[in-house]
Amino acid sequence: MEDEASSSPPDQLLFSMTTSLETETARIVTMRAKSPKQAEFEMKRGACLVGLARDGRVDALKAALSRPTLRWFVVKMFIEAVRNNRKNVVDFMTDNGLCLDQPGLCDTLINLAQDSAATNRGEMTNYLVQQGH
Repeated sequence: MEDEASSSPPDQLLFSMTTSLETETARIVTMRAKSPKQAEFEMKRGACLVGLARDGRVDALKAALSRPTLRWFVVKMFIEAVRNNRKNVVDFMTDNGLCLDQPGLCDTLINLAQDSAATNRGEMTNYLVQQGH
């Protein structure tokens, strides 16, 4: 019998985005064809995670993330956390495998920095720079 600890991934893998966007897209397309309800569940799960990140609810994120989520939602979670100055979520994500120099996040960081400067909400940008993220 498999013990509970070995059935879930270590936290550090939750945001590592090791699967390519193309591979994830193909998986979702296949899932939609074979199991539409499962695909719908994955989309709703992702949207829920984005909302939790937006609201800064790290404890709820920890409870909801028993396995990695799709790259698309990881990026959306990061964007919402930064836009809403949720340092606790950014720290949780980077402490658990999110590497900001991955494709999809480099451009996002530039856009977020420009957005923060334009809206005088540069405190998160400053925080990311200070933390070395």
